[in-house]
Amino acid sequence: MPNTAITRETQLNIRQFFRAHSIKALTLGANTCINNRNTVTDVLVLCVSKQGDDYTVAFKLQTDCADICKFLLKIESGPEVRLTFTETALVLEAEEREALVNQFLKSIDIRVKETKKEQEIQSIKYLGNVFELNKKTVFKVISDDGDGHLGIELLGNPLSQALKLSSHGLLDGLYRGIIRQIEQ
Repeated sequence: MPNTAITRETQLNIRQFFRAHSIKALTLGANTCINNRNTVTDVLVLCVSKQGDDYTVAFKLQTDCADICKFLLKIESGPEVRLTFTETALVLEAEEREALVNQFLKSIDIRVKETKKEQEIQSIKYLGNVFELNKKTVFKVISDDGDGHLGIELLGNPLSQALKLSSHGLLDGLYRGIIRQIEQ
């Protein structure tokens, strides 16, 4: 069912949430692959990268707000905030629908952050990029043997020697936050 009127406060909450996470749209659907008596909602999040490219991240809701797909199908934020509710939601009072939307956004906040971080880290190209370890050591990945071993060069070090770093070590460091990619 198309958009129904929502308060300015809920529109503002949605806009702030979308802006904070660089989201264009959230699409929800009932998961039909999991043989479970409990409702599970698939959440697809259309995001915009820092470079302006669109990408999608996805996750499932199995506990908090797992039944949101019975009420809400989509949230979009363009020139105006648009919500697509199900027929079931339209029998609820407007305040109840808005409470569901606000509760849903609050419940997925951390999941969206974690999923986006994982997507961003997974999309980093190692070869030719510069990284920083523990805010001190700067290195450049100069080779990749294709078997998980990266050749690195320490920058700012006059005595350059061939050093190796495992690709899973770099990935682990990126996830833990001890290594970060330096924007150039």
